[in-house]
Amino acid sequence: MKRLVLVLSALALCLVVSITTADRLDQLHPAGGMAALTGLERESYRFLVVGAVVPGNRPARCQARLLDAEGAVLDEAAFQVAARSSAQIDFAGRSSVSRAADAELSCDQTFRAYAAAAGQDEPRAVWGKGSGPGAPCKFTVTAEAVPQEPRVLRAVRNGDIHTPTPGDRIGVVCVNIPRDLALDKLILEWDVTPGLWNPEYAPGSHNLVWLHRGSYVRNTVGNVNVFGQGANFFAMNQNVDNHKPTTGRLRPANLVMGGSTTYRMIYAYDAGSRTAHFGVNYGGKIERTEFTATARSLSLLIPKKNRWSDSSLFVEFGHFGEHNPGKGRPAVPTYGWRYSNMTLTMIQK
Repeated sequence: MKRLVLVLSALALCLVVSITTADRLDQLHPAGGMAALTGLERESYRFLVVGAVVPGNRPARCQARLLDAEGAVLDEAAFQVAARSSAQIDFAGRSSVSRAADAELSCDQTFRAYAAAAGQDEPRAVWGKGSGPGAPCKFTVTAEAVPQEPRVLRAVRNGDIHTPTPGDRIGVVCVNIPRDLALDKLILEWDVTPGLWNPEYAPGSHNLVWLHRGSYVRNTVGNVNVFGQGANFFAMNQNVDNHKPTTGRLRPANLVMGGSTTYRMIYAYDAGSRTAHFGVNYGGKIERTEFTATARSLSLLIPKKNRWSDSSLFVEFGHFGEHNPGKGRPAVPTYGWRYSNMTLTMIQK
């Protein structure tokens, strides 16, 4: 880890960005694997770097590609990485590429990937975020047509889905669909039985669900959290086909803690009316709110497969956690909370 911190410190000097830990690196990828990083889109670039850290004792040959929002390749380049070291390429210094939404990187040795971008007038870098689900699929369900309702498909996972532990913080339900879909509405329902607020930071963001098309940026259909003791509100966001998220809040979050009460949650994405809705059932009384949805052309497009997985949609329960009170109210793990009984309904145009 000491070597890795030194590598990142050198990167920080290169990028004029403060970084002294490994939290900007993607997960460890096997030789020949593909890392995908997103969130790099700018009108123009002061720099746009894609790099790799190779922790092993052999040098690596790596191939980096830039893609636009539709997945088309804008530029690509090969580079070498010495053993137990890092290397990177600055695409802004070699081409006039613009609006490069994502980066892909593959190496012939085990590696970790990173990417960072800054616009012409931005003094600090924006770091690429890892793409794909946050953990392997715990369950895979298939959306099937509803009899007598030709426009409607439904995917169901009954029973317990996930109860986070320190060694298993996130549970993912992967959803397969029979073909590319253009949706008018999407409705997700699920049960949450709250445990206790995280003792490390009770006011933090405790995850209720993250529904996405394979990555955070431009692909979050709905991300719903509840902020705990001392904050006491629900917060939600989406960023479908949009670089910046829209957000909503619902106050207060009067949840009974301790594992004794189960709440039915509902999140609805209405592409036709450009509105997203969140509601929670308090024993027959439903509290709800709404905020702006941003799907292009008033249609929520769900590809049968995406660049990161054979599945189409991902429903994630739980946070990895990034406890750091200096960052405001950060995400915290939801140990002992129980997520169950998921139904996903999709209504086609």
